[in-house]
Amino acid sequence: MTTTNEQEDWFHEENRDPSPNGRRTDPTPPAATRAPEPVVAGVPVPAEEPTLLVDPDQRRYEPITEPAMAPPTVNPWEQDTDSDELAPLAIPTTARAPQDAVQIGIWGQPESGKTTYLGALRIAAAQQQGRLGRWTVSGLDDPSSNFLVEQAERMTRQRRFPEPSLVEETLRWSFNGRAPGRFVRRPVEFVLSVQDAPGEAFRQGPLMQRVVDHLARSRGLIYLFDPITLNSSNIEYFDKTLQMLSASLRAGSRLRKGKLPHYLSVCVTKFDDPAFFTRAVHEGWVTQDSTDQRLPRVPDDRAEAFFDWVCHVLRRQGAPLIRELIRSNFDDVRVRYFATSSVGFRLNDQQVFDFRDFRNVDVTADHDRRIREMVRPINVLEPLISLERRIRG
Repeated sequence: MTTTNEQEDWFHEENRDPSPNGRRTDPTPPAATRAPEPVVAGVPVPAEEPTLLVDPDQRRYEPITEPAMAPPTVNPWEQDTDSDELAPLAIPTTARAPQDAVQIGIWGQPESGKTTYLGALRIAAAQQQGRLGRWTVSGLDDPSSNFLVEQAERMTRQRRFPEPSLVEETLRWSFNGRAPGRFVRRPVEFVLSVQDAPGEAFRQGPLMQRVVDHLARSRGLIYLFDPITLNSSNIEYFDKTLQMLSASLRAGSRLRKGKLPHYLSVCVTKFDDPAFFTRAVHEGWVTQDSTDQRLPRVPDDRAEAFFDWVCHVLRRQGAPLIRELIRSNFDDVRVRYFATSSVGFRLNDQQVFDFRDFRNVDVTADHDRRIREMVRPINVLEPLISLERRIRG
């Protein structure tokens, strides 16, 4: 019987490389044995040539250069296949949305912070571990997945804001989590989609129609109201979008008592802007958590009144028109309001909010805006979850 050690020795002997450099060269043969010289009449006769007796297994093998193989004339991965024998192939996707997932669209005038809001979604989902439960966000195609990864990298590691949209594309993400309830946590799934395009492109007729069609297919809408860059052009865009959306749904008999059937979350963006936030604090709209990071917020039950106050302060910019258009085109019971910040506030060394130094955005000498510290989104994920709850009933 062969022992384990004997087996291992056999393996190593059989597989030992005969030379350090890996070439086949046999060891030097032992001293050769010369054949005896013949003797004729008592006189030795020298042999014509000494004959070496060598073990045939120890003969030297000279390397033989193999001819290079010609490259294939046809790439096998590029060959056509018989399409009649194959089923149609769908476009590859990163994730699959459930058929009954709630479709939510996002809507905001140019410079409203839409790209930054979208970039903060994955960060907000990763940070939610309390009353909203745990959430995962998955792109439904490669561009959507790449957008999430790239923008999270840009905002968290590079401390930079996302670049404005340069091309028109539709981005779609699937959200999965468990909404906390009194007795049970039910699974929640919904899809957020956005018709992303350069701001100036919204004034083009064909693109505007695609944006409206996109919003019409959604059951819930996120509207980003920017109190910092609001101007007459943005109000015109908002009004035009509403008119086209109403006309489209009216043609399909989808209006609900003369109003749009959508559930709506209105997000007052850039809540962290120092001038805007300080004014809101002095006017008494902001409260502060008493525990943990002591973050400031606008109470949910005062959010609609807060929006009214913002519109009143911005009355010279025409903000009251947006407020009236929302109330005349949407059912009041289907509308909720939020004070939102995509980057959040800076915390002190003890990780607590400090009113003396809360700005999380710096402006460089070349007017480039940089994020100072960790991104802590405020009311970025909440408007989406609120829409899903209201739609599901």
